[in-house]
Amino acid sequence: MVALKVSGQHVTFRYYLDHEPTDFVRERAEIVAVNFDAGLSSALEKLEIEFVHSKERMSKLETLDTVLFCRWENDLVGTTPDF
Repeated sequence: MVALKVSGQHVTFRYYLDHEPTDFVRERAEIVAVNFDAGLSSALEKLEIEFVHSKERMSKLETLDTVLFCRWENDLVGTTPDF
């Protein structure tokens, strides 16, 4: 799940992962953040990317201001939600 927090000119993207982030995941997160920043009409003072390792159900995770993206997979790589 990816959550977003906006506080004035400070934006935080929080990625909840069930594993430690790989270099590939970190790079993709940076691309998302840079594209987000580029689409704004004024420059941000601070843009943060956080990675939180959690096995909690999505319904238990802090959503900050909003959820941008949500995906789940069960152990069999199915799509039955775990909410």
